[in-house]
Amino acid sequence: MCMCESAQCLDEVCCSLRVKAIFLGVWTLVHGILFGVVSGITSSEVDATAFVAFVIICFLHTIAGILLLLGVFKSMPNIFLAGIITSSFLPYFLFQLIYLPIVQIIFTITACRYYKKVLDQ
Repeated sequence: MCMCESAQCLDEVCCSLRVKAIFLGVWTLVHGILFGVVSGITSSEVDATAFVAFVIICFLHTIAGILLLLGVFKSMPNIFLAGIITSSFLPYFLFQLIYLPIVQIIFTITACRYYKKVLDQ
């Protein structure tokens, strides 16, 4: 996993891989909470099944942010990897918001590089 050396240019651009991993964790946590609140506000306007699915995905996204931050701060590679995988559901569920999948792809690459270079030793 994450063996691609062509993404090496992303390692130290602007900040370290650790800071980028922390950013992904905070980004994921904030978006999980934000979209969870928005889904609660707009719950009367959508189908009940779609609402439940969206709330579950928002909850998973929030948990993913917690897992990412735990993995970085406690140096727990398996927890971090679970956070990377789980954080991908919401951005691809809401692919219409083009910024979410783009940011997810970029920071998943940097998070995988952080996992491979720092945590997986």
